[in-house]
Amino acid sequence: MHSSRFSRKCLRPEVPRWFRQSVISFFRRGPRVLKSGPASRVVFFYQGEEGTYVDDVYVTVYENAIVHIRSPYEETTTHLQNCEILWRFAAQPQDQRSSKLRLLKGKEKEGLNAPAAPKGKPTREPPAPELTPEG
Repeated sequence: MHSSRFSRKCLRPEVPRWFRQSVISFFRRGPRVLKSGPASRVVFFYQGEEGTYVDDVYVTVYENAIVHIRSPYEETTTHLQNCEILWRFAAQPQDQRSSKLRLLKGKEKEGLNAPAAPKGKPTREPPAPELTPEG
């Protein structure tokens, strides 16, 4: 007969099922990609070394802060804290810019918007008269 007051269940707490399933699915699918795309330059910073860089690379940043860098000459992986990514942004042609949503100021309605301050020189209040003791 077992003389201990504690059962085995007390020594090993039960892990919730939803937690086990989320951990298993994380390792099955791998970390998610936060951002990927072309970068004009990636600069590496390692302690005790000078900063080095790679130009014209394709970068993938994962949710666990791992950065995967591919170029025609080399391929490497590092942590996000050890590098700086200069993303390459494509400029939009002029005709595509006109299709963006623009905010226009509407007509003022009574009670909804306060009237705007009059334009021109700001008015200055006259100085307050000085108080002198009577004697």
